[in-house]
Amino acid sequence: HPYLNGLAKGQYFSNNRERSGSVELEGATNAIGYRAGFNSRRADNFKTPDEPTFAETGSPGDPKFTGELPHTNFEQYSGYALVGLSGSFGNLQALYDHYDSEQNYLLADGSPVGQSLKNDNFKVKGNFPVSAVFMLKPTLSYQRNVRRAVEGAGYDDDPDWAVDLVRSVYVARLDLAHENWRGLNGTVGFDLNFQDQNTRASGLLPDATVFDIGLFAFEEYTMNDLTLDAGLRFDYRENDAEANEAMRLPDREAGETDDVLTQSYSVLSGSLGAGYRLTENLTLVSNMTAGFRAPDIFELHAFGIHGGVLAFQIGNPYLDPERSYGIDFGVRLRTERAAARATLYYNRIDNYIYMENQGRDTTVGGSTLPILAAGQTDGTISGVELSGEAELFSWLKLDAAYSAAVSDNKATGEELPLMPADRLVFGSRFSKTKAGPFHDAFAEMRMKYVRAKESAGTYEPFSQFDEIPFGTASTDAYTIFSLALGVTFNLDNRPVFVSLEAENLFDRAYVDFLDTYKGYALAMGRNISLRIQIPFSML
Repeated sequence: HPYLNGLAKGQYFSNNRERSGSVELEGATNAIGYRAGFNSRRADNFKTPDEPTFAETGSPGDPKFTGELPHTNFEQYSGYALVGLSGSFGNLQALYDHYDSEQNYLLADGSPVGQSLKNDNFKVKGNFPVSAVFMLKPTLSYQRNVRRAVEGAGYDDDPDWAVDLVRSVYVARLDLAHENWRGLNGTVGFDLNFQDQNTRASGLLPDATVFDIGLFAFEEYTMNDLTLDAGLRFDYRENDAEANEAMRLPDREAGETDDVLTQSYSVLSGSLGAGYRLTENLTLVSNMTAGFRAPDIFELHAFGIHGGVLAFQIGNPYLDPERSYGIDFGVRLRTERAAARATLYYNRIDNYIYMENQGRDTTVGGSTLPILAAGQTDGTISGVELSGEAELFSWLKLDAAYSAAVSDNKATGEELPLMPADRLVFGSRFSKTKAGPFHDAFAEMRMKYVRAKESAGTYEPFSQFDEIPFGTASTDAYTIFSLALGVTFNLDNRPVFVSLEAENLFDRAYVDFLDTYKGYALAMGRNISLRIQIPFSML
């Protein structure tokens, strides 16, 4: 029978007066199914705890801005529509989605960076059985992304964009998947990827095209308590950039020729994995991987101001592809009322690509900015991830997670840049199935502890904030709490969900190591949100 159901959601955040609303519809008529949705988000400037600033205290490391941060407002709109057809032939789906985001960012000098992002994506995919074992899965997609940015003006000032980049991506993929074929489950196939990048305003990136073809296979085999899997992929990638005198591409003064406009890479990568069930509840797992990442157009040819990181960035057309070699070991425990996971991992990365602070500045349009240039080094990353959850009672569940990583830049003996700080998270959830007219009521408390983290050295982006009076590149440890309360009740026989959540419950002043504002501002203060969700039916 035909039907059309819907879900309406609304949410309000106190810190930046963010308003969010969405509507989703889904339905079916005979063999045709359809779904569509629209979401809107608007926010004013966000606020940090109202702590003293460097101008007030003169104490090194204190933030330059606190309280309400100007130029941090945004507007976002998104929507999607999907239609699918099912029958004896299999199924076919067509999806379109659109994303439109405009936001402002605060710079250290108090001026804004305005940014506009628009993305359209259209995809058609199918699942067609060709036998009792094999399934053909073709996919075609087209994506168009527009990225605009300008320093010294907000998106709401109708600015002349200094960066205006259009990227079109065409993808064709074909998978031949199979189940229980000679004891194997897996897929083989290929994908083609073509990108056309057009810079409609001078600065930062050149016009360029990227072509990639990949051939792949993945198979899994299970025998009693042992599961083995293996994957193999071959990639050929070619980057072609157009000459651009304004961006010094090629840089004739440095002796570059037109050869720097084209790079090509042919790489083989793969993986091996195994899982062994020791008992009904305990499983051991291990994986070995050999990965690959080609440098992108930005890393190869960037030349200009990147307002998001407050720097003048320069690419390097002589970069080699990254190669990574990893191994991990894990233990998984699952019982009726508890689950736990522990993983140890080690990765060696050859030709690791990063933007290196050159230790010198340049002046552009009256702004003095550090110079970041693409560089490479060999490095290692190793770490541990632990997580678990347990149902102590029918009304009480606890969970915890811990992650820590260490890295080594083989060239300097220091850490690799922009590695995350170690963190520990605890959570507890109290729930009650029925309480008068309400059901599925819950109260959830979470605590997150993040360790102090030192900047990896002068070559790391944002490291300059350890040398100037205000702000910081290295961060102190912090602990923040969050609280959530929620309940469901029936309204005209429809379950309505309402929740009240508070992030950074005690309005803690802190700075996160990976926050791009850490050099001159605190992280967001207390943020209380109210959410409501109402289902409805139209047919």
